Amino acid sequence: LDLVDDGVTGFLVPPGDPGALAAAVAKLTTDPDLRAAQGRAARRKVLGRTWQALGDELIGHYEAVLNTASPVEVPA
Repeated sequence: LDLVDDGVTGFLVPPGDPGALAAAVAKLTTDPDLRAAQGRAARRKVLGRTWQALGDELIGHYEAVLNTASPVEVPA
């Protein structure tokens, strides 16, 4: 969901809705310009999503939690 911008980088269809999936596929099969535009937009969206960048982002989230969390008292 964080990668697909509906209508821009792809299409989001409701789970279990074969009619919506068929309509999205039909739209793409009949519109080569839309396919190309969505392909370009999707590529631009993921260019910075390397394993290194994602790992660094995750570590940043962990550090933020550790820096803001209150110490937990453990009973003796």
